Amino acid sequence: MPGTTQGGTGVPPCVRSRPRTPSQWVRSVPRLAALSLAGKLPVDRLISHRIGLDEVNEASDAMRRGERARSVIVF
Repeated sequence: MPGTTQGGTGVPPCVRSRPRTPSQWVRSVPRLAALSLAGKLPVDRLISHRIGLDEVNEASDAMRRGERARSVIVF
């Protein structure tokens, strides 16, 4: 994938920098959505589990134990 390092995560460098405030996260959403829709951000590879609302507490506990990296709540 262009813009990634050899053996990297497959995430473009422009996405790797972490927004530090809530407003930075909000401003990042359109850019991240555009990258995903263009096939340049492999969102599915970044999600470790999909959970329902009834599993949020279990997923949070599993994350603290290091058993899960990123869970997405599916409505």
